[in-house]
Amino acid sequence: MRRLSLFVVVVAIAIGCSNGKKKTTAPLTIITTALPDATEGQPYSFKVEATGGKEPYSWKARNLPSGLDIDSSTGRIYGTPGTQTAGSYNVEIEVEDASNPPRTDTKVFTLIVNPPLLQISTTSLPVGEEGVNYNATLSATGGVPPYAWAEITGDPDGDGYDLGDFGLTLNSDGSISGTPTRAGTVTFVAEVADSATPTPSTAQKSLTIKIVNAKDWTQVSPTTSPPPRTACAMAYDENRGVCVLFGGMGSGMAVYDDTWEYDGTDWQQKFPSNVPWARFWTAMVYDSKRKVIVLFGGCDAGWGVLDDTWEYDGNDWKQITTANKPPARCCHAMAYDAKRGVVVLFGGYDAGWNLLNDVWEYDGTDWRQVTTANSPSARSDHAMVYDADKEVIVLFGGNDGASDLSDTWLYDGNDWTEVTPTNKPTVRSQHGMVYDSERRVVVLFGGIQGTSYLNETWEFDGSEWRERNPAHSPSARSQFGFAYDSVRKKAVLFGGWNPLYDDTWEY
Repeated sequence: MRRLSLFVVVVAIAIGCSNGKKKTTAPLTIITTALPDATEGQPYSFKVEATGGKEPYSWKARNLPSGLDIDSSTGRIYGTPGTQTAGSYNVEIEVEDASNPPRTDTKVFTLIVNPPLLQISTTSLPVGEEGVNYNATLSATGGVPPYAWAEITGDPDGDGYDLGDFGLTLNSDGSISGTPTRAGTVTFVAEVADSATPTPSTAQKSLTIKIVNAKDWTQVSPTTSPPPRTACAMAYDENRGVCVLFGGMGSGMAVYDDTWEYDGTDWQQKFPSNVPWARFWTAMVYDSKRKVIVLFGGCDAGWGVLDDTWEYDGNDWKQITTANKPPARCCHAMAYDAKRGVVVLFGGYDAGWNLLNDVWEYDGTDWRQVTTANSPSARSDHAMVYDADKEVIVLFGGNDGASDLSDTWLYDGNDWTEVTPTNKPTVRSQHGMVYDSERRVVVLFGGIQGTSYLNETWEFDGSEWRERNPAHSPSARSQFGFAYDSVRKKAVLFGGWNPLYDDTWEY
């Protein structure tokens, strides 16, 4: 019996062993069948999946568009396709498992990167004037150019008006044109369609245009005014909301060192503890970054030409000592480049009464001379102002020692570019210019042409000059103070020569 029992056990063990099977691993396989489309400039995230083999997996990708990558541990493709990456890509994905030796699988996918999403990029539009031709152009990005524009009429925004109610039209090329027939504000919905096939993409945006009453000159009558003068300097202090006037030459060729401020109602003389020496033919601008008025150079009472830099913070004047500075000069022009945060100076007469065409920039710490490939000719008595919309300094006219000038130059911080508008003011010097930030135009007034004094008003939109014909105007004059009050949205003019004036005008 014992021998039989042992046999049964052995047979059972033998039978059990013969039924055992060897364990196998499924092959490593990428099971994702396709990659979703990406869009240029838009975040992208998609995880490629695999099965089989021995985890963890390691992933690689080849020929991904710029801006995309793959996470080597998860297989997730992520990132944002860069600019100009739209197109079709054959992307090779490889996965490797943890076997020894490792197993791999490779699969090629087609990844489509679509053009950027179509959108209207215009954020605001220039102010228009009743009875004055209006021109503006909408812009769009993304999609497939060219674009076609239209207004969604029927007052979808609910303000009660379409563009046509104000005499304006949105044309198919994106331009808005017409002559406004009324003052007020119109909000409209613009739609742009691209050229994608078979179905164009569209985008809409609500935009607003403000139409103001036609611009005119108005003489104001402050209770107090500075004494009559010419060749003074004036700038608008945006922080305190006042026009600041300094110096100039008055009756009997008296040269002033007084400081005045105009708040839109009255002039008030200020009495700071420190003041620049009396001078005329100087230049000053407002540095909006540091909230100070900056003054440089001019002529003193003995006709000596100066090379000093001063700053005024609304309480006191302070002379600034710099490691470098422009040569002494007068009859020069300055403008403040708000984008780059620097005062820009050009031209004038030096101490030997030689004309200059050098460019200097002041950052609040030091002056530095700038060399440009192109430059306006040497001159004096020109005008310069910063166009905040176009982000360039505009220079017009002046005198080259032989004659008055009528050229227009733009300075972008790197170089000067002369522009040749179809229409432009006649030759002149000793005129004034300000930038109207509400209507996005440079306003020019007056000056002298040979021996003739002028009282024309011109405006420059960055491309063309246009003469205005306001119902009223200051009398013809030169060498006046001129600044733009950006809070009250008015240009302010004081004084000037032909003969001496002490009147205040607003435009």
